[in-house]
Amino acid sequence: MTKLASKQLNTTVRQTFSNVNVTALAATNFLAQTGALSAPVTATLPLANAVLAGQIVTVVDESATCSATNTIAIIRAGTDTINGTSAPCILNAANQSISLASDGSSKWSVVSFESMIFDFSASNAAFVIPNGYNTLRIHGISAGSGGGSGRRDATLVSKSGGGGGASGSYATIDYSIAEIGGAGTVLAVSVGAGGSGGAGQTTDTTNGFAGSSGGNTTVVAGSIYLVNAANTGGSGGSGGGVTTGSAGAGGSTASQQFTSAGGGSGSATSASLGVFSGSTPGGGGGGGGSNASNAAGGVGAGGNGGKAFLVANNGGVAGAGGANGTNGSAGTLIGASLFGGGGGGGGGGSAGTGGNGGNGIRGGGGGGGGASLNGNVSGAGGSGGNGFVRLIFM
Repeated sequence: MTKLASKQLNTTVRQTFSNVNVTALAATNFLAQTGALSAPVTATLPLANAVLAGQIVTVVDESATCSATNTIAIIRAGTDTINGTSAPCILNAANQSISLASDGSSKWSVVSFESMIFDFSASNAAFVIPNGYNTLRIHGISAGSGGGSGRRDATLVSKSGGGGGASGSYATIDYSIAEIGGAGTVLAVSVGAGGSGGAGQTTDTTNGFAGSSGGNTTVVAGSIYLVNAANTGGSGGSGGGVTTGSAGAGGSTASQQFTSAGGGSGSATSASLGVFSGSTPGGGGGGGGSNASNAAGGVGAGGNGGKAFLVANNGGVAGAGGANGTNGSAGTLIGASLFGGGGGGGGGGSAGTGGNGGNGIRGGGGGGGGASLNGNVSGAGGSGGNGFVRLIFM
């Protein structure tokens, strides 16, 4: 008869912990986090040689409070390895679980693990690839460009709102984790900053200011660019002129990515909508102006912001024209969509100020600002939405 000493058979032995670091006992094969998490915690596996070969330990978040902020890191004991490395496995979502098997000597192997998603709205220069996965899918969105501000001019003179800013571009690609360095490899995630909208014009009889281009979004392993969602030609809206504020042009298509969507043109009457490209965030709407007669209907409303891919309508709403133009609203995020909407353009003012363009969100372009009468500030362009990165480990 074989003597098992302190090693345990694969009967269910449950151990719990609550919002604290824990070390699994050699007898444990089901380790449950039960209380509400308020900070990251670690769960240390038993030594692989303290349990039978084939022994499985499952770690699970029963509290449904595990998150991207309050994670559970599964780490080795001593010099053991997990899937051949020293890197931890990470739980970062409610009710997530992982199961690992011991070889009875010095190794743990992941036998069951759910997909893991990490979202980045800000840069992270030192993200470590977690253990237990074979494939990495990257979604990268560059930042939207800002809208231009409206022209400021005399009464009974045509004056245009600013052009809407272009959206950011979108890139996606899958990698084998082994080919990019394996678990423990450091990724530098850089999220592009949204372009600034043109400032409202404060000088009489002068065109508006152009918006600036949004920044690139990249994911880099060492010196290798895994994703480069670049604003290749995507630009800010021009400042309003006498009759037209040129829209920010959509960028050209580069490797791995879909072209960005252009903004809407500003106009001396009703401006145009931001562009919906079908595979990116929406462009910003153009700003409204006023025509030479300032007659009824001669004061233009801003254009609506462009909607995003597969989203019914998350572009900002246009500002209305009038004696004073009203502001365009910001783009929105709807449901689980990756992409944000462009900002609505500001309305033109025939006897006073122009409305400001709305801000884009998550790669959406900023709306153009509305034109104004001399002596009154024109509408400022809206800012482009910041970029975004989603990493999915499978």
